[in-house]
Amino acid sequence: MLPIASNLAQSARDWPPRWLYYVTKKGVRMSGMPAWEFRMSEESLWSTVAFLGSLPLLTREEYLDAISKTSPEQCTPPSEAPITLTKDYAKVAFRQYACDSCHRIEGVVGPDSRVGPPLFDWSKRKYIAGVVPNTHENLVRFIRAPHAVAPGTLMPDLDVVEPHAIEMAAYLLALE
Repeated sequence: MLPIASNLAQSARDWPPRWLYYVTKKGVRMSGMPAWEFRMSEESLWSTVAFLGSLPLLTREEYLDAISKTSPEQCTPPSEAPITLTKDYAKVAFRQYACDSCHRIEGVVGPDSRVGPPLFDWSKRKYIAGVVPNTHENLVRFIRAPHAVAPGTLMPDLDVVEPHAIEMAAYLLALE
């Protein structure tokens, strides 16, 4: 993978906080560094940057103590994500939530996966998961909480926040 991932403590020493923030938010393609823009609120992103800034100063014991007091629930999702309603933003959302790892999505580059059904010609479908009519509102509900709409579905709950689900549904419903 290129570029080769750097040591976090060394990066925290060398980079200003705004660079650490950008990399945390946007990720680094082809390096294994994920983007957290769609998974963490601004406050959680900046908290992560603050933690990274403290890394070079922590002893092993202090580090272990810090992570033992932390839970994943402390990183809040971006509940107030901007709604931009652009095709490009929706495509990024599909990649960030890893929808393309199970579905082939028109216009979204990803693996040639056959786990879930392809999401081509979505606007022509009558039902979502064979259960509810294919409307924008129902699709947003399904993207956000698939098991609440279609119990027994294999679609996982990806914790998609409402603004992102709105954009993803709009993108799918525009496909003909």
